[in-house]
Amino acid sequence: MTDTNDINQYAAATRLLYADQGLSDDWSSSPPIHQSVSGIAADAEEFAEISSTPLEERFYARHGNPTSARLAKVIANLEGGESGIAFAAGMGATTTALMTFLKAGDHVIGQNNHYMGTTKMVSQVLPTFGVESTLVDQRSVQAFEEAIRPNTRLIVLETPVNPMMYITDLKAVCDIAKSKGILTFCDNTFATPINQRPMEQGVDIVMHSTTKYIGGHHDLLGGSLTASQELCERIWNMSMNIGAIPAPFNSWLALRGIRTLALRVKQQNANGQAVAEFMENHSAVNQVFYPGLTIGILTFCDNTFATPINQRPMEQGVDIVMHSTTKYIGGHHDLLGGSLTASQELCERIWNMSMNIGAIPAPFNSWLALRGIRTLALRVKQQNANGQAVAEFMENHSAVNQVFYPGLKSHPQHDLATKQMSGFGGLLTFDLTGGYDTARTFIEKLKLARNAPSLGGVHTVVAQPAVMFGGRLTKDLVKKQGMTPGMI
Repeated sequence: MTDTNDINQYAAATRLLYADQGLSDDWSSSPPIHQSVSGIAADAEEFAEISSTPLEERFYARHGNPTSARLAKVIANLEGGESGIAFAAGMGATTTALMTFLKAGDHVIGQNNHYMGTTKMVSQVLPTFGVESTLVDQRSVQAFEEAIRPNTRLIVLETPVNPMMYITDLKAVCDIAKSKGILTFCDNTFATPINQRPMEQGVDIVMHSTTKYIGGHHDLLGGSLTASQELCERIWNMSMNIGAIPAPFNSWLALRGIRTLALRVKQQNANGQAVAEFMENHSAVNQVFYPGLTIGILTFCDNTFATPINQRPMEQGVDIVMHSTTKYIGGHHDLLGGSLTASQELCERIWNMSMNIGAIPAPFNSWLALRGIRTLALRVKQQNANGQAVAEFMENHSAVNQVFYPGLKSHPQHDLATKQMSGFGGLLTFDLTGGYDTARTFIEKLKLARNAPSLGGVHTVVAQPAVMFGGRLTKDLVKKQGMTPGMI
């Protein structure tokens, strides 16, 4: 096969087909869909490595996914960027970037004209978190410069913008921003990297709604960010909290779509030009444009580990209940998802915000979760019994310092658990007397349980918190959370 190591020597239409070459992990000529939520580590060293490495797609789906990584790599190559991340939606990408680089007291500059979700995020949502914002006429470089304050941290750009087709002078704005140490973000969805490469003009972060031209077939929801490795690692770290993770099937659809992007955009350019010229000369056309309620204190409860089989928080007065449907509800380690349950009024308000956040479930993932929830009662009943049996066994073992399980009478809150739970679940923790090395050896000698993240599926999984959390939290934070080296 021809050496494609220097892929950038080829035209865009070719790079779209081969930029992800070298990522193939099996014999197939078409990239596989990696549906699994978690990977299995070969040993403790590999587990420690993949659990703490930024942008690592072999650990857990929220960290990354091989199918999504392929897509991000192709887009990054096309944009001329160093690295990239795929998201569940364009607004998921935008929100994650904004939350990464802005905090209370900072100032952001946007344009008067943006995609409506971006406009609302910059002008209405961010100010509720203490971020000041200013919108300017994107056609005026001077307007951007005059809007800069000492606390300006980010300039949000989009060009051309829908529907007015206004153009932003990217290089001029970026030159000003760089001279003052301000980051720039550009939505390049409508131009596509075939027609415009913002990073060549000095833009730091490029966003795409892959739903549009990149996917190209109206059958997926997705987004992407391209930036330097350093910025992508910072964005990835925030993405662990935002959770706008793309479904593998959607990433595969976008990857399939992007292969023909150059050909499609070439024809769309011609079509757009022809229609614009026709309309401009039509007597019936005037002009052608071508290029927060406070309702007291609300309560929110994550009921993932208890499940609604063992505990129903709304019966205790909780307003909003969340589930990671990845865990017990899905039950098979093959989907990534979440859910919120609340009153109609609260759900409508949450829905309104979801239009900006963009953490939208893939239909196939919802179908998998629906399939899994049918057997939830049966599975949780058995997991309750298994959890109780293991907890009681460990509590009486000489190598165990302490067992943490609400079903044990020795648990300091056992009475409260009994009052509000009908079962105690399949999640438990125990602390081995030998510390870190003993815990590691324990995991390595297990025959059936898998050393993997997540829980709630049909297989028993086991993890050492000192390894899993130690890679992402400071030693002080780990200690404050009560975690010890010997915990399993």
